[in-house]
Amino acid sequence: MRKILILLLIFSSLVVFGTMGICQENITVGTASIGGTFYVFGTGIAQIITKYAEGVGATAEVTDGSVNNAQLVGSDQTDMGLAMADVVYGAYNGTGKFDRKFEELRGLFMAYGQMMHILVREDSDIYSVADLKGKKVSPGPAGSGTNSMTVKILESFGIDPEKDIKLEYLSHEEESMALGDGTIDAAFYLMGTPCAALQNIVLAIRQDLFQLRKKI
Repeated sequence: MRKILILLLIFSSLVVFGTMGICQENITVGTASIGGTFYVFGTGIAQIITKYAEGVGATAEVTDGSVNNAQLVGSDQTDMGLAMADVVYGAYNGTGKFDRKFEELRGLFMAYGQMMHILVREDSDIYSVADLKGKKVSPGPAGSGTNSMTVKILESFGIDPEKDIKLEYLSHEEESMALGDGTIDAAFYLMGTPCAALQNIVLAIRQDLFQLRKKI
């Protein structure tokens, strides 16, 4: 399971005081695509900040996920964001998906653990990661932690993501719909539970997924 970090870029002032009293400071929390755990978790964080932090209002922002959040926070385009620990490490050190260092990033706390889910239809001939060669695969949104981890998994099985498979960068909700109608062969979901995107696809093709889990 992967550890998740909440990121915060420290500013000189979060609450502005004026002659008329306390002015509300509005901040944003980078999450991920709607349907994923990040979005639900980040929305809850924003609601708690708004309710309990005097003079501060927070709004959950839909983003592409971990990589995108690290870039947004590190470049001062959003205030807080959810990201996987290995993605934050790469952002801080300028490695992996990052061509520069974001040394201003700070971790607040570990939020929860995640598991990678690899889903295909019951009638698929895919029974292992190695069988993904030549298939249409969604590794999640381009700037997501799911995509980052998917690349590592594929490479560990000797699969070149750019040459050996046909990539479709879809949000988690789009993945569920595409898998359901057969326009992609497999979808990767790196997320905690419960997850609306996974729940929706299980409800849509329930028997297929439960039988499939025994094969993967």
